[in-house]
Amino acid sequence: MKLFKKKTAERGQGAPNGNQIELDIEGMTCDHCALHVQKALKQVDGVVEARVPSWKEKRAFVSVSGEVSETQLARAVEEAGYHVKEIHMKTGKGATPSNGGGREVDYDLVVIGTGGGGMGAAIRAAEMGRKVAIVEAGTIGGTCVNIGCVPSKALIRAAEAYHTAGHHPFAGLKTRAEGLDWPALIAQKDELVAELRQKKYVDVLEAYENIRLIRGRATLDAHGDVVVDGQQTLKTRKVVVATGARPKILPIDGVKEVEVLNSTTIMALKKQPASLLIIGGRAIALELGQAFARFGTKVTLLQRSPRLVPAHEPEISAGIEEALRNEGIEIFTGSTPQAIRQEKGEKVVTAMVNGETREFRAEQVLMAVGRTPNTQNMGLEAVGVELDKGGFIVVDEYLKTSNPKIYA
Repeated sequence: MKLFKKKTAERGQGAPNGNQIELDIEGMTCDHCALHVQKALKQVDGVVEARVPSWKEKRAFVSVSGEVSETQLARAVEEAGYHVKEIHMKTGKGATPSNGGGREVDYDLVVIGTGGGGMGAAIRAAEMGRKVAIVEAGTIGGTCVNIGCVPSKALIRAAEAYHTAGHHPFAGLKTRAEGLDWPALIAQKDELVAELRQKKYVDVLEAYENIRLIRGRATLDAHGDVVVDGQQTLKTRKVVVATGARPKILPIDGVKEVEVLNSTTIMALKKQPASLLIIGGRAIALELGQAFARFGTKVTLLQRSPRLVPAHEPEISAGIEEALRNEGIEIFTGSTPQAIRQEKGEKVVTAMVNGETREFRAEQVLMAVGRTPNTQNMGLEAVGVELDKGGFIVVDEYLKTSNPKIYA
């Protein structure tokens, strides 16, 4: 059976030195398939470089040095579990990544940050055959898996199950919510985070031979290259800044003397609070507030705007407010916090509520009032990267900054 069509060389004939070979491959269905094929081709003697840009393109590009037959390449792909439909052999020197104006570089791309955006950029570049470094100063995985979507949704789902056990609408079913083990709940959440961080981030990075993980804090030098911990310079053609953001804390009186929670620290509490005062009235404030209320914590919510989630339609705001009030959450809109103090085992917040000064007391206070970008002290301004008034990087429709070398 004919495995593939002949192009410029006969079947089994050795490929001349410096040839680049293009293979049309069938059977790839995901990014890992592309990586599997790429690894298989790299193991063929005489192959200098092999890259599979994407499984969707159904192609592989191989640069060879010495005598490498089409049969060898096809066999490697077949043994990996895929099928070569055609091989195109192109004479001439194999393509290599441009180094940008002839300047010697260490990497085609350096990504700052290992969150979802940074990982996506690094993996895509690697699949295109580029040499990539990804720099991380903190925990691998960024916000979503470590302190965002994964842990919050784990607690939200647990709270939903606990609440439903004691508040379902079905006649004849006698269930009740009891026996909440807070340390066990938090431990299970932490185990899930660790498992997904390992499988979806650490293991994935290790699977890509042309992605190098470098630990340390990244800044930019005058050339737009990346400097790690002020010592190691990574010369690169392009940079992707994917440093994420952190919770914002309102600078009200007393906030430096009194510990307040944010969306990260509240999910790491060792003890469930009896009462919780939340400053904020958008997504994070509402979902965490409802979760803690469902666990049995007395929750009070202060929202500066006249209604909850003010960016959405008034009908949505009204529906959410009604649902939360029905679950026992106290809501005060038109509230502006002014000060916070500690009185024995309670935190006391003074706020203006629709023109009236009021005090609110709770065991814990959560500030959920937005996020601040992690763009400070990186050298962005020095290389001409424009920031908006909130410190966020300004980009165009292609995510390119005002410096054409840097994306975000």
